[in-house]
Order: sequence, then structure tokens, then C-alpha cells
Amino acid sequence: MKMDDFIQRMLQTGVGLASAAAERLEDTVKDLIKDGKLSTDEGKRIVSDFMNDTKEQRSFMNSKVASVREQVKEKLDLPTSKEVKKLKKRIKKLEKAIARLEKAQGE
Repeated sequence: MKMDDFIQRMLQTGVGLASAAAERLEDTVKDLIKDGKLSTDEGKRIVSDFMNDTKEQRSFMNSKVASVREQVKEKLDLPTSKEVKKLKKRIKKLEKAIARLEKAQGE
């Protein structure tokens, strides 16, 4: 599994957990409103605050993951896909040049 795939799965897991927590919170708030322990406005505010905090945390985690990903790539000194394409092109040119030289020597 590639690092990006792993990170993406971890983010998706986090989003899934946050979604489940939001559903659970909404159900609890509805029950509290139904029991008269919380007003409708208070319930809406609690759920809204939770959703906003979750969005902020998701944004923070995405930027943190991107930063860590770049640090890892830099430390591993991995070539970018653009660099790999460029090298493949260069290798093909060199292979053709070698083939021409071998053919010229054989003649």
C-alpha cells in the first residue's frame, strides 16, 4: 500500500468517526429536547458548534497531513512523477542512441 493511500484511508476513517459522532450527538440532543432538558435553540447551537469544530479539525488535519507527507518525501528524497517521466524519456533516448551505435559497429 502506498503512503498516500494509507494516509487517505486514515483521513476517511477519521471522517467516518466524526460523522458517526455527529449522528450520535444529534440523536442525544433530540432526546434531551424531547425530555425538556434542552431547548430547541440550545440543541441547534450545540450541534452547529460541533459541526463547525469538526470542519475546523478536518481542515487542520488535512494541512498537517500534507505537511508531513511533504516532509517524508523530502527526507526520502523521492523523485516527483514529473521527474520520473523526464528520466524515462531520457532513458528511451539513450537506448535508441545505444542501439544506433551498436548497429553502426556491427556494419
